[in-house]
Amino acid sequence: AVPHCRYALSVLLEKLGVDQREVRINELSTVKEIKTAMEQTFGPPELTGWNPIYCDKMWQAIHNHLLSGLSRDYNSPLGLGHLYGLVSKMRLPSPMTRIMLKQSDIPDLHPTVVEFVTRWNRLCARYEGEELPIPGTL
Repeated sequence: AVPHCRYALSVLLEKLGVDQREVRINELSTVKEIKTAMEQTFGPPELTGWNPIYCDKMWQAIHNHLLSGLSRDYNSPLGLGHLYGLVSKMRLPSPMTRIMLKQSDIPDLHPTVVEFVTRWNRLCARYEGEELPIPGTL
């Protein structure tokens, strides 16, 4: 048995009144921790549109990346969202994309970028049978 350390991190956090801390994703994380990180980063699935069923596949992908020598950052909205997109093989929900883009420091107001995004959104809408967005809107 591991001896109890009175200075263990959990004891220190408890004394400071911290009952929940941010989850950092790595190869030692569990599926439950991945789900918690998704909730902390993107909010509840019912509000932001991500599906918790993919957390198990995300866990498997992290281990596959480790075995194949890929190093990835899963602790940012961009990294976690990218991992979710890889395993779900679906278009990311708009609320997730907005959260991911908040972290980006690349300006997206250039006319070429705006035109590309508009055309891409129209193509996706047409493919999915949705009503086409009004030109000039994202």
